[in-house]
Amino acid sequence: MGVEDAVTDSDARPEEARPAEAASPETLVLQEDSLMWREVDGEVIVLDKRSWTYMGINGSGAVLWSELVGGASVGRLVERLRGDYGISESTASRDVDAFLTMLRSHGLLADGNQG
Repeated sequence: MGVEDAVTDSDARPEEARPAEAASPETLVLQEDSLMWREVDGEVIVLDKRSWTYMGINGSGAVLWSELVGGASVGRLVERLRGDYGISESTASRDVDAFLTMLRSHGLLADGNQG
């Protein structure tokens, strides 16, 4: 999976995370109040304003991030990877689970989506 944690010096100005659309209980959303981000050359650069830590997310992680900006279900994330990369459902599910685990470990999903 293309997810990397990296402290990055970037002169790119991060953008505020966009608010999620009406979220249902199964919709995962980012911790928008605590994040600023910007896509730069296919990589998403995220600033966690709580810790002032930068994180670089590339490859399939950047694809999944773009879905989570507006809120997405696990099923939607799996389908996006399957469509973009032509991989099996089981492989896409494993990749989505790994990405969501990483986001949860950094507290980047909104309350209710951390556990």
